[in-house]
Amino acid sequence: MAKQKIELFLAQQKQDTMEIIGFVKSELQQMDETLLLKKPSPGKWSIIECLEHLNITGRLYIPQMEERMISGEKLNSNGSSFYSSGFMGSWSIKSMKPLENGKIKSSMKTFKSFEPKLKDESGQEVRRIIDEFQEQQNRLLEVIRKSREMNLNKNKITSALGKILRFRLGDAIAFLIAHNQRHILQIKKTLNALEFSTSQ
Repeated sequence: MAKQKIELFLAQQKQDTMEIIGFVKSELQQMDETLLLKKPSPGKWSIIECLEHLNITGRLYIPQMEERMISGEKLNSNGSSFYSSGFMGSWSIKSMKPLENGKIKSSMKTFKSFEPKLKDESGQEVRRIIDEFQEQQNRLLEVIRKSREMNLNKNKITSALGKILRFRLGDAIAFLIAHNQRHILQIKKTLNALEFSTSQ
């Protein structure tokens, strides 16, 4: 990821997150629960399982980001107005983010601890998952807003790999959003497949 102005970088992260929030609100919020729970094929995740996977991931990253907003290093008046991604951060974001043509660059194996496990298939569980996802996205928007005052390079976030890979704060934000976009695209494809099957 090339060097870019912090304001432009954060504005793009905000826009991407707002688009995700809008999609979930308009397409999934009022959707019939049986469709949300239906798998497109054996072994594939349902729409609600995709969202729960995003919730599990958010539970790792967002609290760390919120903690950095409180105790992390702020960007002083002499700090650069540009942000540069780290090598591993840039590689991780590019590998995760869907291409502009809507395709996934490469498949990735999900860690077992990040696999979605629903308590049950009740309407209450479905609503809990959607509500948690929307709450997480609103918290992420607040992190993005506060990040204007923070040092995006020096503050670190521990990745799913543990301390072996710690992202720069800016990379962690972009990676989490790229991960959200990847699975929202999966949800859209699942939705199309389910709608096609029910129309036959």
